[in-house]
Amino acid sequence: MAFLAWVFLVFGFGAADRILVLWGIGYDTQLYLFRVGIWVLPAILFFVTRRLCRELRAADRIEAAQHAAEEEAEHERAVVAGPAPG
Repeated sequence: MAFLAWVFLVFGFGAADRILVLWGIGYDTQLYLFRVGIWVLPAILFFVTRRLCRELRAADRIEAAQHAAEEEAEHERAVVAGPAPG
């Protein structure tokens, strides 16, 4: 994700003339914004993506533990109830 943001920033800076025409942001201002953005935005996206992935992994672990506990409870109920009459 961070690399993709970096690539988009590089291509975005290639459109500096369009940004000047559309929004009136001067070329020098754009240059400083892109110089900062090329380092800051990928770093921010890296940490945000890493946090999201870790939270998803933790949620999967909780779900797996819950499923295992439910299976164990079902097994315990079957053992306590004994064999089915029949």
